[in-house]
Order: sequence, then structure tokens, then C-alpha cells
Amino acid sequence: MNTTPPSETSAGQPAEIEPIDVMRSFFRNAEIEVEEHDGRFLTNLELDNWEVKVLCYGQLHDLVQLIFRLPIKVPVKMRPQAGEFFSRLNFGARRKFWEVDYNDGEIRCACHTDTISAPLTESLFGSMVQALAQMSDRIYPYVLAVISGKMAPDFAADQAIAALSADSDEGDQSETEWTPEK
Repeated sequence: MNTTPPSETSAGQPAEIEPIDVMRSFFRNAEIEVEEHDGRFLTNLELDNWEVKVLCYGQLHDLVQLIFRLPIKVPVKMRPQAGEFFSRLNFGARRKFWEVDYNDGEIRCACHTDTISAPLTESLFGSMVQALAQMSDRIYPYVLAVISGKMAPDFAADQAIAALSADSDEGDQSETEWTPEK
């Protein structure tokens, strides 16, 4: 008979929790409805400016990936400008968040964390969701300005970076703080 508590291994170490279980718990506790397919979660999140499609997945001792798919597509003729805009947003950043699919014009904001050095926690996953939600909402007007040709990519990127920097200077006082819809 095994007398080891379920939260510990037989060596007395904390049991490792699969990232998928952490994500499932986060969504359940936030009362966000998700679809689960082959170890991946899909849902929609309503932000201040738009609704994004969310995809997330991950494995123990590997990576956890969180992707926000924005609801607009970049027109073919504006893809070079959008690519420049997002490259400028990514330039100098320790992690590259933004990408444009040149095949279909889809815009994605993505982040990841490894589960090799430390396990995924609900708090960390929630912070990832909040960070992408805030960034996606904050750059909304600049994305539209670039893909409509109303703002040059370099100027729009400078403005978006300034807006994102203002948010990080405010800390938790950001006006775009995301809270799940209930």
C-alpha cells in the first residue's frame, strides 16, 4: 500500500504537475470556457479593443506556449509594412512576441516559458495571459494604422513602444489590466 501523499513523490519531493493540468485549472478558476484537443486548449478572450483567439499547450520538462491570434488579417499589399512594424516591436526585446504569417496575413502575439528549470504554476500562466492581453490591447490602434496605410511602420512602432513602456512604468496600475469575463 502506498502511503505517500499524492502531492509528494516517494522520495519526499513535490510531485510534478503537468502543465496541461495547470492550464486547465487556471481556465476553470477564471471561469473561462475552453475547448481541449490533443493536449491543446483553444478559447476566445474578449479584450478592451477586440476579441482574440487563444491557443496554449505545453509539456513537462519542455516548453509551454501561449499564442494570441488577432482577429484581423493583414492585406497582401500591406504585409511588408506590417512585417517591419512587428520587427521593430520585437527589436531589442529579450523575447520576440510578434509575428505575421505572410501566407495568410494572420497576426500572432506569442510567449513561452520553459518547464525544465521550474514547473508551470497558475500564477505564472496567469501572468503570461495578462501580459499578452495588455500588449495586444495596447498596440491595437497602431496595428490598424499600419495595415490601413495611415501610419508609417517606424513611427507606429515608436508610438506603440512608448505606450507599452508607459504601461510597464505604471506597474499594476495599468488601465488595460485584464480580468476574465465571468
